[in-house]
Amino acid sequence: MFKNYLLIAVRNLSKNLGYTSINVIGLAIGLASCLLVTLYIRFELSYENFHNNKDKIYRYIPRGERDGLVRMQTFAPAGFGPLVKENFREVESFTRFSTMDERPLLKHNENVIDAKSLVLADPEFFKIFSFKLIEGKAESALSRPFTIVISKSIAEKHFAGSALGKIIRYDNAYDLEVTGVFEDVPANSHLKFSYVVPFESVAKIVEDRYKIPAHQFLSSLDAWNYSTYFYIPNAKDISDLAKRIDKKFTEARKEEFDAEALGDWLQPLNEIHFTKGIRGDSANGDMNTIFIFSAIAIMILLIACFNFMNLSTARAIKRSKEVGLRKVMGAIRYQLIKQFLGETLVLVLISMVLCIILLEFLVPLFNSLIGQQLNVVYFGKNSILWVIVAAGTLTGLIAGSYPAFYLSSFTPAKVLKGQTGVAGNAGLRKVLTVMQFGVATFLLIGTLVVSLQMRFIQNTNLGFNKENIIYMNPPAALWPKVDVFKETLISHNNIKSVSVSNGTPGMENSTWRYDFPGTNIPERPMNTLIIDYDYLNTYGLELIEGRNLSKEFATDSLEAYLVNEAAVRDLMIEKPIGHPIRAKDGHPVGRIVGVVKDFHYRSLHRAIEPLVLRIDPGNTWCISVRMGTGNLSDNLKTVERVWRQFQPDYPFTYEFLDETIERQYRADQNTGILLTSFTILAILIACLGLLGLTSFMTEQRKKEIGIRKVLGASVSNIVVLLSRDFSKLVLIGFLVVIPLAWYAVQKWLENFTYKTEINPLIYLIAGMIIGIIAWLSIAYQSIKAATVNPTETLRNE
Repeated sequence: MFKNYLLIAVRNLSKNLGYTSINVIGLAIGLASCLLVTLYIRFELSYENFHNNKDKIYRYIPRGERDGLVRMQTFAPAGFGPLVKENFREVESFTRFSTMDERPLLKHNENVIDAKSLVLADPEFFKIFSFKLIEGKAESALSRPFTIVISKSIAEKHFAGSALGKIIRYDNAYDLEVTGVFEDVPANSHLKFSYVVPFESVAKIVEDRYKIPAHQFLSSLDAWNYSTYFYIPNAKDISDLAKRIDKKFTEARKEEFDAEALGDWLQPLNEIHFTKGIRGDSANGDMNTIFIFSAIAIMILLIACFNFMNLSTARAIKRSKEVGLRKVMGAIRYQLIKQFLGETLVLVLISMVLCIILLEFLVPLFNSLIGQQLNVVYFGKNSILWVIVAAGTLTGLIAGSYPAFYLSSFTPAKVLKGQTGVAGNAGLRKVLTVMQFGVATFLLIGTLVVSLQMRFIQNTNLGFNKENIIYMNPPAALWPKVDVFKETLISHNNIKSVSVSNGTPGMENSTWRYDFPGTNIPERPMNTLIIDYDYLNTYGLELIEGRNLSKEFATDSLEAYLVNEAAVRDLMIEKPIGHPIRAKDGHPVGRIVGVVKDFHYRSLHRAIEPLVLRIDPGNTWCISVRMGTGNLSDNLKTVERVWRQFQPDYPFTYEFLDETIERQYRADQNTGILLTSFTILAILIACLGLLGLTSFMTEQRKKEIGIRKVLGASVSNIVVLLSRDFSKLVLIGFLVVIPLAWYAVQKWLENFTYKTEINPLIYLIAGMIIGIIAWLSIAYQSIKAATVNPTETLRNE
């Protein structure tokens, strides 16, 4: 029996290769879309899952609330972790974690090793986190100063054989012993690094260079530069523990603790990837995006199933006599249902094979477009094969059930007389078509809006000039000669300006506390850019009041401050020039000497907040170079030559400012790419469905068309007649989806403080595009039906 069903299925499918191909392609695209999104979601939800203690690891997040806004950051002082470990027995261990502002020179046997992604951590780091060590022991890898643990890729690149015990020279001054090699950090970790150096090592280096005692550096509660993670295995109430830690921390800083204020937060490790708005955090995931694309993938798969139903019922008339003969010969409905479901499953099986081929092509393309690292694993752990089988089987049952029950319900006495015996559910097919084009219109509107917002961001005046600027993180050895380095660069005609600072627009800025002696303005933290005298010129910032910082005023290096317009508004200062202000880090009382026009020193997702700009050479680590508009390669060679002149041993590494700023919007760009891709697929599959429904309707109305032609109707009259009904369905789908699309657009734009105005014509344009594409799909079958000779359709009447 099974062999008979299979032979009949293959025979019927091969007899109608056109419809079979459309069905297979539609189902394959639907399955591939669904599985691609499944891979993406599984990857996003897998963040930090590889850590054995993931449910017992917490990151400390200082929080504060002012003017109704909650401010959070990852940074805490170096002495915070030891303070907590000493005073709270629930905390079993801690580790600080920080990247290096300065990129040191690392060498092994005179071979330079790129020091990018070098981080500082405490001895417990590899015990708290489950980064797998393939050489060395987690308990002891970071237990001694002047050691280093490196990644597998670094070890393979720079060391022959085992790297354990080998020496890496640090800044030509310190020997670091390799005490461990770890597997490269998985892509689903929020911590990214290639080297780990013990905190104690850097404390000793700071002591040697800046004469700050190592114990003072490690216990300081002043410089908030480090993330702190705690392993808390047995806490009964994490919220209560966080409040008690906050109280102790506040009192240790000799400040007054407010029990009613919003307290600091012990953030669970598994929440880090999906929490936004924390200063110092890397680009995070978005749970809303996961929900949205999950829904889109399911809708695309359902559209593919609807297409199958439409195409199958469209061919039902041609198989009605086969059903009638089978029933006359004794076949029961159950057997016919099995036969038709079997044919569907054969189609689905072919679609699954095509789906796997599509995945092999789409996954690398997907990864390159949005910067992900998705992998298709068919066997073993994280196998996708069972998902393909489950999705394919479910799709087969959903897509094949209606046609199977519909075809098997034909009455033999009627179908053998040339009637189907069942009118069919035309209403259901119309609803399916409305849904298909509603989804396609929704996605197209989303694609157009994301594209407009991205164009708005690219064209928005950020308040500074981001073009032709590179920036570098020079080694400590360059800083004593930084003024001469700047003058040497400026002496070249193709270098316009050079500035030293603690960062650039687009980076996470630092925060300092300030007070305002002699006024009633309370002390407060404020975003701060540490700059030099050339910063405003390098970045093209505009002064709207007062003057710039200048070497002509000897006291400017300690007592002169610039603020932005937002700071003037926030502090409610009527006459800012000359207003007293003091940085709470040992500086004397100074004065505001100039007001800078507001500029977007952070992304357009966030409003411009108060900003202080001042000079403090000991806290700078970044050099910005504005180049001329000439040949970029020549400009970079000029900078590199000067770099080699001053730092011949150190690799010349730099970043383009415009690329750094663009990275702030990568998640939004990825959303646009995904939306565009799924929109194209949804429109393609919806058009296949419309092709099937048009085929069904023209098959049903072929005698009516023949009579109309005999009575004088032209081809254009017939095409308009057939297109009118389908055009109504597309229009209904457009009208139904407009309120949903408007709501979704408004919710997405809420992520941006500065956003484009959405012209209502966008919705109309999307509807027109979908309408034109749909009409072209309809026209093919309509013209084909209208050009058939009426004698062929009416000869049996």
